Amino acid sequence: MNQTSKNQTPKNVTTKQAAPKRTTSKRPGRGGMIVAGGLALIGLLGLGGCGHDHRPDPERMDRMVTHRVNDALDGLKASPAQRQAILAVKDRLLARGQELRGDHQALLRDALALWEAPSFDREKALALVDARLDAMRTMAHEAVQAAAEVHDTLTPEQRAEVAARVRKHAEH
Repeated sequence: MNQTSKNQTPKNVTTKQAAPKRTTSKRPGRGGMIVAGGLALIGLLGLGGCGHDHRPDPERMDRMVTHRVNDALDGLKASPAQRQAILAVKDRLLARGQELRGDHQALLRDALALWEAPSFDREKALALVDARLDAMRTMAHEAVQAAAEVHDTLTPEQRAEVAARVRKHAEH
């Protein structure tokens, strides 16, 4: 029987050497950072795609949303007063959404001008991003206010029905 001491490796066993430590950084290089930053700017501003507007026109969007809201109100057996109040909230939110979306082409022009410039103006790019985020934040706050108005308009039973429908839809 061949015995070895605790510190010795038997002659017929090979040992695996540790891989050399990686000396390069895991962060992307400057070129990768510039591309990633440009893509992030374009994505955040919602400017990706081919530049054509593939979204429904405002009238079509209004018809679609109105149809869905009316269907929901029918299912909730909403009173005429409830229907009027909730449709007014829907109209207000759709109008604000159109305002927010209205400057899309101007944003696209500004972002492309930054990209095509000989040197990238980070301050202007950040100002574009901040302005867009501020507008979106304002819209989100208005949507919360609208949700509170709808909540106050519906009865507790109707709110429970809405919650049940949301839960059911979320399962899909």
